[in-house]
Amino acid sequence: MIKMKKWRIPFLVVIFLLLAACGNDNADQKNKTGMHENGKMQQDMNNLSGTMKENEKPSSDGDESESLTESQVLEAVKEQLKGTNQVYLPKTVPLTAKGKHLTAQTVNEGANGYLVTFFESNDPIPINNEKLNESDAATKLATVERRHYDTEQAAKEAVGHVTYANTGGKATDLGYGLTGYQDAGAGQKYLGWNEGRWALSIHASNMENTDYLSLAQNIVAKLEKESLPIPNKYGRAALEAVKSDDPADNQLLFQEGQDVYTISHLDPLSAVDMATHFDKRK
Repeated sequence: MIKMKKWRIPFLVVIFLLLAACGNDNADQKNKTGMHENGKMQQDMNNLSGTMKENEKPSSDGDESESLTESQVLEAVKEQLKGTNQVYLPKTVPLTAKGKHLTAQTVNEGANGYLVTFFESNDPIPINNEKLNESDAATKLATVERRHYDTEQAAKEAVGHVTYANTGGKATDLGYGLTGYQDAGAGQKYLGWNEGRWALSIHASNMENTDYLSLAQNIVAKLEKESLPIPNKYGRAALEAVKSDDPADNQLLFQEGQDVYTISHLDPLSAVDMATHFDKRK
């Protein structure tokens, strides 16, 4: 009996110890697995948090992605005027400064014509956006208009062609074989000349002693390299020698049968540039 007790007690102890060891191994394994899973979960949460923080940062190129190039603006304008006959536009609308953004507002009058008003802004603004009506958001830069008249005679009168050699003004050499004619009165002075079917004039204030001769000579030199649209029948340019805040002060008009196209820009040379790059292809 005593021998049996000495044999059974160690055996039970061994069994107990083996079971306890297995239990501890399983617990350690679970703890290790849990720690690994908790660590991975924490890492995933940290990564997610980092991603959210990155997404919350403002995009540095967000505005740039919304900005349209000059050619994209002109194509978008054509799309807005789809269905209108004879939609002609310039290939370029010069901005007044680098960093400005070009946009436009369109009015489609069908057979009667159309009006495109170009704006420049510090930040990109979509075409025909209501912000274009806010003077602090965008500045009116230029216009292109086609107006249909009942008769060719009415269109001719709207252009207002002048033969300046017949006005009795003082002859002035403009270079390249062209002669301008100066006229003055009531504190105002004008310089006009003719090139082909075009009559061009520059206005200045006589009181401020503004120089318009250099502008006229620059335009004449420019037109030696570039050509204005050939009108049917007449064209006229009325430009300002001093800086203007209204594009209508610098206009070029030309007749196409019963239609009159009008191009304007804040800057007189830019207005001429738009006219010499006027795309008359349908």
